[in-house]
This record gives sequence, structure tokens and C-alpha cells, in this order.
Amino acid sequence: MIKNFKPQLWLTFNNSQANIRLTVLSNFKTEQSSNDYINSLCKKNLFKEALRAFDFLQNNTSFQIRLGTYALLISACSSLKSLEYGKKIHNHIMASECQPDIILQNHIVNMYGKCGSLKDARKVFDHMPQQ
Repeated sequence: MIKNFKPQLWLTFNNSQANIRLTVLSNFKTEQSSNDYINSLCKKNLFKEALRAFDFLQNNTSFQIRLGTYALLISACSSLKSLEYGKKIHNHIMASECQPDIILQNHIVNMYGKCGSLKDARKVFDHMPQQ
């Protein structure tokens, strides 16, 4: 399904009073389609768009993010070297009901390392049940 999934990009228009983002809401009708949409953006290296989609999803739906989607979002933060977004997503993971597996935990450690926050990377590593 994801191979044929074509993400519809966010269009951004800047003017002096507002930043208007348009997206097709059909990508956010179900939890599955929302996760698929974000996954597709990440796999196409559209990392900023994926992070915007994550923000939209969190602000406008009650859908849960799946572990695989979290892993792709954390990897997007690594690629962008965005410590701010990385911490935001990590905090969201910690506040959610999901239990991060070893793969997601490794992605989080890697993200903190690539973003230059070795203290946070070490903290996550030290709290991992499997090392």
C-alpha cells in the first residue's frame, strides 16, 4: 500500500500576517491512513513535511502514533539534526501508552547523539532495559 501511496505535500504561503498551510484532510481520516501518510513522507525524505503532519495529527485528532511511525519521525529529526523536534517527539512517546521497543530506543539514542546532546543520549541508554 505504501509503495503506491502518494503524499500530498503541504503548501505554504507566507505573507506578513499569516502562515497558511493547506493539506488534504483525507490523509487524516483514520489512524492507519494518518500513520501511513507520515511514514510515506519520511520514506521519501520529506522530513519537514512529516514533522508538520505529526503536529497536525497531534493538534487535530486523537489518533495514536505507532512505534514504526515514531521510529521514522525520530530518524527524521536525526537527519535534520533537530534536537527541539527530537525532544518533542521523545516526550510524546514517553507520555503515550506505547512501550518503546529496543529498535525505537536505539533510534532515540542515535538521534540525541547526532543532534549533539550526548547527555540525553546517555540518559536514554542508561534507562534501556536491554543494552
